[in-house]
Amino acid sequence: MVMMNIDVWLFQAINGLAGKSVFWDNFMYYFSIISPYLFVILLIFAYVYYKDSMIFVKALFVIGLCFLFKGLLGLFFFRDRPFVALKNVNFIGNHDPTSSMPSGHTMFSFGAFFPTLEFKNWLTWLMLFLAILTAFSRVYLGYHYPSDILVGILVSGFFYLVVYYIFEHPFVKKKIDKIRNKYK
Repeated sequence: MVMMNIDVWLFQAINGLAGKSVFWDNFMYYFSIISPYLFVILLIFAYVYYKDSMIFVKALFVIGLCFLFKGLLGLFFFRDRPFVALKNVNFIGNHDPTSSMPSGHTMFSFGAFFPTLEFKNWLTWLMLFLAILTAFSRVYLGYHYPSDILVGILVSGFFYLVVYYIFEHPFVKKKIDKIRNKYK
């Protein structure tokens, strides 16, 4: 019960910022809409600029596993979104009253970000910033609780580790190197 109170309190603190500035309300709304496309563009850029297709492939696997998890979780668990469950929510834009847990936008953005940790450069920092902004915007707009965001980050982080260790396995690494050498 205490965790739920902290979750609602944090939600209200962040969502309470909404509705005070037309600029920020519009920025958060439109950024939330375009953020998945930004991550796809940045992953394509990483593929082309750094000539590293594995980051792109790992991100696709992580994102795919995240949404498979979300779909399976949806069969057993449903959580009302804050704009449905709470009163006095600054609900900006429109959204279907689907399950709130976990945040799909957060899983997507962090699922795209985590593989770039292997670069450890400016692109990694940019994608981290954009992933955090995406997550923040979802609470700001009234679509998710902070715990939905946290679970989205943890799920994408877990699946990144799974994908990373699978790709680092000697058998898989040997097969990937064989395929790469074939197309050089």
